[in-house]
Amino acid sequence: MSEHFLTNKKTKNVTVVALRVDELGFEAGAIYSDIIDAAISRGLQLCSLELAVSLRLHHLKQQDGNQITVASRAVFDDVNYPNGFYLRANCEELWLRGYRASDDWVWEADSLFAFVEPR
Repeated sequence: MSEHFLTNKKTKNVTVVALRVDELGFEAGAIYSDIIDAAISRGLQLCSLELAVSLRLHHLKQQDGNQITVASRAVFDDVNYPNGFYLRANCEELWLRGYRASDDWVWEADSLFAFVEPR
């Protein structure tokens, strides 16, 4: 296990909000930093990496083709390592996978991102 993937010893309940890129104001899509800035300006927070694992274990009725990117900070500067995680259902199999995207990658307007709503 990487020292970059830390888990909290304390259990914590959070409220997760999933928003499409166009719901954040980007009808033509947007780069990751703009998506994150828009979410933060609405009072949302980034997810921890461990929350992605918890979401996969709890979100068991995800429909095929549906993908949710878990908005989080990249823990590696190396482009050979994933930026974060996404949840996907494919052929009735549930995935939790790492993804890589360059800083200038434009996410489609219908891309769905998960954020934490503060209490």
